[in-house]
Amino acid sequence: MKIDLHVHSRFSRRPSEWILKKLGCPESFTDPVHLYNAAKKRGMSLVTLTDHNTIEGCLEIANLPDTFI
Repeated sequence: MKIDLHVHSRFSRRPSEWILKKLGCPESFTDPVHLYNAAKKRGMSLVTLTDHNTIEGCLEIANLPDTFI
């Protein structure tokens, strides 16, 4: 079983890296469905998103197969 447990989508608005915080830049600009498709293409068995302080990204892909929150 393959799962990437460190994936951020455009919903991860509070970056942990100091330089991104200083610039006011989000951690990712990528749409959750795009991340899901990329993960499945790379052979991931299950897909989830680990955005900071929110599950909004997960909720956008929750209806797709092989996802979990």
